[in-house]
Amino acid sequence: CLGTFLALVYFRSLKWQFSAEVTIILLNTFIVGVLGGTRRTFQTWLAFPVLALYPLSILIVAFLDYFLHWH
Repeated sequence: CLGTFLALVYFRSLKWQFSAEVTIILLNTFIVGVLGGTRRTFQTWLAFPVLALYPLSILIVAFLDYFLHWH
């Protein structure tokens, strides 16, 4: 999905303004992938840290965009 989006930006010469969002998506994918790759079964309590990634991601993206001006 990100590859298709990147191809559209590249071939249409659009301005890239999504570095913070893409970085957080890749970080979340890595975190959930590590959790999924290291276990055969999942305990219920693991749902809470995974679900907490969503609001945490929004806060991190807001911080990167508005305070660090990282676009």
